[in-house]
Amino acid sequence: MYKRLIFTVLLLFLSLFSAACSSTAAKQENLPNGDTLETTGGIHEIPQMLTKTDGGILNVYKLALQHQDTLKQIPVYDGSQYTNILQAFLYKINPDGSIVWNSHGSISGKAIAVATDAITMSEAGKPIAEIQQTIEKKHGGEYGADSPKRNYKP
Repeated sequence: MYKRLIFTVLLLFLSLFSAACSSTAAKQENLPNGDTLETTGGIHEIPQMLTKTDGGILNVYKLALQHQDTLKQIPVYDGSQYTNILQAFLYKINPDGSIVWNSHGSISGKAIAVATDAITMSEAGKPIAEIQQTIEKKHGGEYGADSPKRNYKP
């Protein structure tokens, strides 16, 4: 009888615990452009949408979190509607510390290239004006300097 009571109490506790955990699950929202926004509890939670990406992309997301001030000052060059390259990775950080992650950074090669270049220059101690100028020169224009189509004339 005593063992059965303990088992029942333990089962009840586990049920309540798993219900509480499921209520804090990540929230996803699909945007009209096909990107997904996912909200997590903070910087220590990896969004579900990134769990199957390659480690390099996940690393760019982590670095974007560390280099927010730089990436906020760099525009996007892939034609998306975001106001800066940071929004392609971290859409916003809420006042409660939760983070709204953006899938765009994991599917746009241009966003990954721009963010990686900006982060690399920032870590090398380059001033923001130089970073902006270098990024514009390399990635600006219709195709960007790294595109084989840049100088193509039919």
